[in-house]
Order: sequence, then C-alpha cells, then structure tokens
Amino acid sequence: MAAPALVAPEDGAEVGSLITFSVEASQKTTIFVRPQGTEDASFRLVVLPDTQFYTTTDNLDAHGDLFSVQTQWIADHAEDVAFVTHLGDIVQDWDDLEQWAVADAAMSMLDDVVPYGLVVGNHDIPLKFSEKNKQGLFNDYFPISRFDKQPWWGGGYPDGSNDHSYQTFSAGGLDVLILHLRFEADELARQWASEVIAGHPDHRVIISTHSFLGEDGGGWGLQRYDPNETTRAD
Repeated sequence: MAAPALVAPEDGAEVGSLITFSVEASQKTTIFVRPQGTEDASFRLVVLPDTQFYTTTDNLDAHGDLFSVQTQWIADHAEDVAFVTHLGDIVQDWDDLEQWAVADAAMSMLDDVVPYGLVVGNHDIPLKFSEKNKQGLFNDYFPISRFDKQPWWGGGYPDGSNDHSYQTFSAGGLDVLILHLRFEADELARQWASEVIAGHPDHRVIISTHSFLGEDGGGWGLQRYDPNETTRAD
C-alpha cells in the first residue's frame, strides 16, 4: 500500500488562511498543519527504557549509579525537556526493597523539576502463580499522592492506584496527552484509556506501555510465562 502523497500545496509553502489540499491516498489520511511562525518550535521528550539492571547491587558496584546519572542529566537540562516517560522494568526484582530505593532516589531528582510518568513493567510486579496474592511495591514508591498536586497530572486507574496513569503537557505549539499503561493492560484498563482519549479531543496522543501486542495482534507478554514457573520474561 503506497504512502499518502501531498500534491498541493507544496511542502513548506506559505499559504493564506483558507487552504485547499490535494492528496493522493489509498487509505484514510489525516493532515496535520503547523501554524505559521512555529516552524522551529520543536521539543524534547526523554524516554527511559528498562532501568532494571541499573538498580542491582552487581551493576552499582561495577558501574556506579547510572540511573541517577541519567536523571541528573535530565534535571540539569530541564528547561529543554517537555516530558519524561519511563517505559517500565524500573527494577529487576519486584520485591527487592534496595532496588526500589535506588529507583526512588533516581526518579526523585525529577520531582518538581520536570513532568514525568512511569509504566509498570513485568519485572515490577509479581506474576508467578505462587505470587498471585501478593501486592507489588510500585504504588508504595510511586503513589498517586506523589504526582496529583502537579498541574500536568491527569489521573490514575484503578481508583487510588497508579498502575495506569495519564498526564498532559503543551510543547511546540501542541497539546499532548500521554498515557502510561501497565504491562499487559487488561480490557478494563484499555476501556479507561479510550475514555481518557475521548475526553481530550484536541490533544495529540502518546501511549507508553511495556508489552501489549503480539505477532497475531493479541496479547504477548503473559505468553512467555511458564505455568510451572521455570521461565521469566526479560
């Protein structure tokens, strides 16, 4: 399927207040227009993926606190950062208090400095059958109360939980909604996310998650967990 092609006006052309577009497309196409005078209005979105190994004792002993090095850099450049999104696997072992303390200290460098949100990854929660009645520690270290006084905070789901969350920010002439959905978000969480998106019709939408779609279009992550607990996803 060929990509849509803009025929007129030419890309970068100066136009008046009334614009007629001509597009060659074989599928439904949405056209975004940047207002005149905002050509250089770019912004920086920082992505923190899988910091899990930065929190372990072995890596701290060998390399130092790389997690805090990264967040300190972000804090030092906060004026140029619109938002920070953590993609999950914050820690390596969900029940290791020392690892959570390392993550907490690193992310605290961003508190009241730059807007941020976190995804709950598979390493951040108990997933084995023998752990099914245990509660993870994510909401102990990153509860809603840590964020809900911030102007960019939107809300969490389920009620009282930060397992799934959304935030908003404005940058580069755009209003942006960003959702943070937990590993393998279930149907109710996806419905909540859909309602949040519907409630922000004038926002561009970013979705951060840790695992969602498989090759067949269905769920992926939980398929990697052996019911006999002999394997664990990375």
